[in-house]
Amino acid sequence: MFNTNLSEIKRTLTYRSWHRKVELYQMGKRKVVIKKNKKLQLLRSLILWLSFYLASVCSLSSSSIILSACVMKQNEERETRNELKKIEIYTPNLHAIKDHHLIEEFVEGTDLYKWSHSSNLKSACRIAYKVGCMTGRLHEKNWAFIDNKAQNYLVTKHERIYRIDTEFLQKKCDNFQKYMDIGTFLGSLLDLQRSKYECILQSFLDGYDKITCKDVSLKAFLVRNMVSLLLAPKYGNTIPNMWIGPKGE
Repeated sequence: MFNTNLSEIKRTLTYRSWHRKVELYQMGKRKVVIKKNKKLQLLRSLILWLSFYLASVCSLSSSSIILSACVMKQNEERETRNELKKIEIYTPNLHAIKDHHLIEEFVEGTDLYKWSHSSNLKSACRIAYKVGCMTGRLHEKNWAFIDNKAQNYLVTKHERIYRIDTEFLQKKCDNFQKYMDIGTFLGSLLDLQRSKYECILQSFLDGYDKITCKDVSLKAFLVRNMVSLLLAPKYGNTIPNMWIGPKGE
């Protein structure tokens, strides 16, 4: 029913991925998103795992993770999506999944990185609080996304949030993998204007604390500062914001 060899691509999505090509196809009256593995997929994945390991070492933690292609595929299948839905983490509906591509429903929205830069302060903090709650519920289940950057979330005009990448999901995670979730989200937004970032930071932490009732380790902020050099390219804001902690400390 779903054919990825369509002759006409309506447009390529602006969502960028290190390891996949993401395209929007028109299939009759229905729009679908097709995610295809890029060339040198194995090498790209190994670079990600190496970066994770280096972040672990630099933060004085001992954590390593290598997911097989089979597990990464399972992480995006319906069973996993249904488990996430039970804890109120929503993903686009899956139409089909193969070894080298998957087909999802198209959800109209903006990735959270762009949305946070363009939205007003009140809305930005409201969404950050919701993502903090979502991350907390995930961690209470003892799962971690590992790559929890804002670009991996989609916000609709009604402020519903969708997780659009679950490939690197780690089940039975350790503490450092939870630090990665917190650090990659906060680090991906570190290039926001200072006062806006302070509000988003505290809103995320408030949401996380509401679910877990746990303080966030300083190691998560160390991870935040390391990953921000890749995820938050506006260094004029990023570098000064590295000194911001909870409640502006």
